[in-house]
Amino acid sequence: MLEHLTTTQRDALTAFKRHTIMFPLFNNAYGDIKTAFTLSRETGIVQNYLVLGQSGCGKSTLCKMICSEQPRFEEPERTVVPVLYVRVPPLATVSSLAEALLVKIGDPVPYKGNHNEKTGRLIQLIKKCGVQMIIIDELQHVHDRGQYPTIAKVADWIKNLEEAVSIPFIMAGLPRAEILLDANDQLRRRFSAALSLDRMVIDEDDVQAAAFVGVVAELLSAMRIRSKIDINDISAIERIYYATDGRIGYLVSLLLRAMIVTYSTDRSAIDLEVLGQAFTSVIWRNGVDALNPFSPKFSARRLSKKGEPFAEVFHTVRRLRSSHRSEEAVL
Repeated sequence: MLEHLTTTQRDALTAFKRHTIMFPLFNNAYGDIKTAFTLSRETGIVQNYLVLGQSGCGKSTLCKMICSEQPRFEEPERTVVPVLYVRVPPLATVSSLAEALLVKIGDPVPYKGNHNEKTGRLIQLIKKCGVQMIIIDELQHVHDRGQYPTIAKVADWIKNLEEAVSIPFIMAGLPRAEILLDANDQLRRRFSAALSLDRMVIDEDDVQAAAFVGVVAELLSAMRIRSKIDINDISAIERIYYATDGRIGYLVSLLLRAMIVTYSTDRSAIDLEVLGQAFTSVIWRNGVDALNPFSPKFSARRLSKKGEPFAEVFHTVRRLRSSHRSEEAVL
């Protein structure tokens, strides 16, 4: 499909993919984190933030943007890393998280030693490399290991690392990642300021509805391709909303695929039919007929039932802690 695109079309796709939308929740979180970085650098006052939100709502984009604005650079005797950004590895433990941070900061032997030795080297490198902020993304991977003792150990390790280096920590993840704070009261106090970066809604809040329309309008104008989508058409906006669940990541993916479909089929513009094809291609392959928001048969509703793309995933986070306490009581 892509091999037949012209250079102009490829450039348009690249430019669109790189376009960053500063919607209100994103902009608020960005401003708070930038302020924390500046405040720490200029006064030594440390503010930590926990950024929570559903998948596709811009958390990783936010983390990467902050990191890219403070790139590492070389000095005669060291590499300076102003922002140390890491994605938590799946089923994380203290050791694997320490290793991930060591890899990112540039330790030549990140897997050497036990977790205490790795932690010691990490603290030394953080200070040596002039790290001014640590960003830990995909925090829910700690929870997903599903074992409370491990979660508690990771929470305690992060708390001790934060104490040792005394710089702002930003932790981002899905809402279930908050169990990490439940596992350590001292860590919770350090991250009492939580930032929400969740999906936009159009049926509960007029301000958010207007924000969603504004985001769609901005993305359509950034596409460098003609669109037949009328942003004043409430029905069209609702279809886009239900197709993406108000999540910016899904919205970008939908429109990017719509551009590819339009280019590849020599259409003159993006329309609802193209968006319907894009939906089944990148969001839900089973989203056909009445389950496709761009179909005339679709009934306006969230696609959040079991087996649908935005189904809620329930995790027994509280039970992990209560069952662990029960075991301790028995012992």
